[in-house]
Amino acid sequence: MKLKLFAMVIVLVNFLFITGCNNISYNAQLYDNINDYINEDFAKETIIRDVYYVNHDDITIIQHDDTVPSDRTFIVTDKESYDEMFNENIDYFDVNFTTQMLIIYTFRAINHRELNLTNISLQDSSLTVEYKSIQKNGIGDTSTPYQRWIAVKLDKINIMSISFKQK
Repeated sequence: MKLKLFAMVIVLVNFLFITGCNNISYNAQLYDNINDYINEDFAKETIIRDVYYVNHDDITIIQHDDTVPSDRTFIVTDKESYDEMFNENIDYFDVNFTTQMLIIYTFRAINHRELNLTNISLQDSSLTVEYKSIQKNGIGDTSTPYQRWIAVKLDKINIMSISFKQK
């Protein structure tokens, strides 16, 4: 009987620890691999370096220009900016811009692994977003370098800078 009670306490403590660790500040949610939702014209204006792009003649080119950034971050706090960045009539993120905002991040990726938000913190108006990639075993995990887009929806806060860190 004591062993059963002890096991139940251990399970309860583990449950509380796990659920407590998954609480992300500012009600933040990560939307992974949103490439299909990005407006094509906006995407063409926001290229990044060291990824492959296909032009209209189906010729693959790679961008190695140091004047082009390696990643880009956008803060979306209103419907007008949202409509400029995303395809028409997309309500995928269900953002209430009165109380919420989106942070859009685009970067060079070499796989299509699922990403999970692990932490978000604010210090001196500088927001740090930490995420991890779900590890995959086996072959076929790597792809041609491409421009990947993710979004983080969170409560509206005042920020001056943002950094994304993969853990």
